[in-house]
Amino acid sequence: KDWYRFIHADSYLRDLEDYRYIQQTGDLNSLLFFVAHHPFVTDSLLQVANVLFQTNNSQNATGFLRRCLWVFESACFVRFHSLPVRLINYDVKENQVFFDALRKIIHVSSISGLWRTSLAVSRYALALDPLRDPLRVLAVLDSYALVCYSHPVNRWIVELVDSDVIRIQYTD
Repeated sequence: KDWYRFIHADSYLRDLEDYRYIQQTGDLNSLLFFVAHHPFVTDSLLQVANVLFQTNNSQNATGFLRRCLWVFESACFVRFHSLPVRLINYDVKENQVFFDALRKIIHVSSISGLWRTSLAVSRYALALDPLRDPLRVLAVLDSYALVCYSHPVNRWIVELVDSDVIRIQYTD
């Protein structure tokens, strides 16, 4: 199977270097100015979202988180979305922010009571790297499925446990 990764352009790498400098200073105003001038640098979008979530400004934080995910979605080529198996390696540095954004949307959705969204994003994250499960979504998938209380979802969980795709240790 082919593993996919996000490849950064040279201009993006320069912007990312500027962001790292601003990140080290810890100055929120500089970060906000940076995001205003560089609205597609995913690391900074996720950082602003995290700051806004911590200051209880969930509505604006969700906007930045959605924009971060949109940038990643836009960066994927059309064929990627139509592939039956899409594997993305978490260990590649360029991919980690994408997984961090998925982790954040799972967390935020579950806190907001959006169980189906948490379940759907968890299933997507697991499908991207099912052998290693870098976000550890197997630990919460069953609880999201139970809260959703849907027969197709329950059937999916049972089929997942019974399959040989992912080895789950359990006792009867």
